[in-house]
Amino acid sequence: MSDKLNFNEAERSKNTLKVLAIGNSFSDDATSYIKQMAIADNVDLRVANAFIGGCSFERHYNNITNGTTDYRFTYYTPEETFKFSATSLEQCLKAADWDIITVQQVSSLSGKYNTYFPFAPELISYIKSICPNAEIKVHMVWAYARYYPGITNNGYFNQENMYNCVVDAYERFAKEMGGLKILPSGRAMQIARKDIGDSLHRDGFHCSEIGRILTGWVWFESLTGISAIESKFVPKTAKATYMDEVFITDEEEKILREAAHQAVVEYSNK
Repeated sequence: MSDKLNFNEAERSKNTLKVLAIGNSFSDDATSYIKQMAIADNVDLRVANAFIGGCSFERHYNNITNGTTDYRFTYYTPEETFKFSATSLEQCLKAADWDIITVQQVSSLSGKYNTYFPFAPELISYIKSICPNAEIKVHMVWAYARYYPGITNNGYFNQENMYNCVVDAYERFAKEMGGLKILPSGRAMQIARKDIGDSLHRDGFHCSEIGRILTGWVWFESLTGISAIESKFVPKTAKATYMDEVFITDEEEKILREAAHQAVVEYSNK
């Protein structure tokens, strides 16, 4: 098996930013609108996902050890989207000269700090061995919808408890790993939830279209420095990612922009 994914992309410039998310469906949700957001503001932001559904830190670690080729690799550039199946994590890491690489725990275990170890530190060491110049960031995922039985089934008392456990675990982990920066999708979801509620979810745990837009703005602002409030991306005219069209009111859009911006500002000061 070749350790290189073969595809042609536009040459990078001094302003190009290449980001690889090592994650699962939650990183897929958060990056679904990145390409459209980057095009709207004319920035050369290229974001890839090394994806396995429901993938935990432990499974990522085992995949490294076994050389497993279970990853779906999707790479969004302003010009094109590249897709590969049956790839290894090594192939994903060697696919481009990444500037930023993100890691995250599977959602059900995100509030359980002990499940991060020893797997996440080993994953980070492996990333550094292949991409020594990339900055590693932590993607904080979100709590489930209030009605979703996965909250109590996974040992949390309620949604607020799950959210608090997730925040505590990610913040402790980022600090333990030397002060890694956090992409606060979970915080933005919690802020917006006060006004929008569970419509941020499509099935109780994954993002709905507006949830994807919200978390997309978190990533976009965190990565580019362009405020979600000032972003030129217009949700109503966007190409929806899993529905026929985006249904969003002006008030909802305002809430999403402000929630994303507030979360990023909070975590930029930590």
